[in-house]
Amino acid sequence: MNKTLQKLIDFDALFAAYLNEWYKKKRAGGADYASIEEAAGGVYAEWADIPLPEAGGLSARQYFENIRDPKELVSTLIKYTAADISPPDLLAERIARDPECGWYLFEIARMGDSVELAVFAVNILSENGYSGLTDLLLGYLSGEKGGELADLAVEKLTESVGEAAPALLARLGAGGLSETAEKNIADVLVYANKDERIFRLLLRLFKEDEDAALYASYLGKYGDGRALPALLEYGGRQDINYMQFIETRNAVETLGGTLENGKDFTGDPYYKALKGTE
Repeated sequence: MNKTLQKLIDFDALFAAYLNEWYKKKRAGGADYASIEEAAGGVYAEWADIPLPEAGGLSARQYFENIRDPKELVSTLIKYTAADISPPDLLAERIARDPECGWYLFEIARMGDSVELAVFAVNILSENGYSGLTDLLLGYLSGEKGGELADLAVEKLTESVGEAAPALLARLGAGGLSETAEKNIADVLVYANKDERIFRLLLRLFKEDEDAALYASYLGKYGDGRALPALLEYGGRQDINYMQFIETRNAVETLGGTLENGKDFTGDPYYKALKGTE
């Protein structure tokens, strides 16, 4: 093990200090703000190759390049997070380039004990197309690992919805899903190619869930005209608020219909809020 790794170095703090001095020198030399801002983009790459006393004379880049063991690379990441020190970008880049780090990252993501680490791991695994990631993300959709990881799963599965849809539909068909998992699956499948099971899910959530405005928008986005009767019936009710009416009307119009509601919404708080921003 590299002896310098016996202590954690806050490379972000070192760079911040370097950047501050760089900025002062530029200003002292008469540079204007525009030229400084234009040049600032290359400062990090410049600093990353400067030998640092704090790193035993190594540059920040060399410091992490010298770590050859993938387990040690990921262990270093964990130590930074545990110490509440921001993991350096150079460490993240080094881990992302080493395919042998994948198994360790997958274990971090599977455990989900640290949201920060799990998010980091999933992002790297996703970028590298790691096998098995879809099943792991499906596990996040239940929300049992926390809302942030569930949201991350929705984001990543939506990015690859064409590949993820069969697994999501299979999970949906197996039953036994929590309400949270079902809603998260709907958040993804609304972007998938049309499938009768998706339509039935969205329509049921629209009819049953208290967040009818959201699922009205989903039905409009999904684009199946068979949803029009349910949307028209709901949108004409007198007990809905202005937000629910607007989202339903938008969905109806997207599907080629028209919706009117004789209710006076002027006293509705959503009406006031929306009109106040116009």
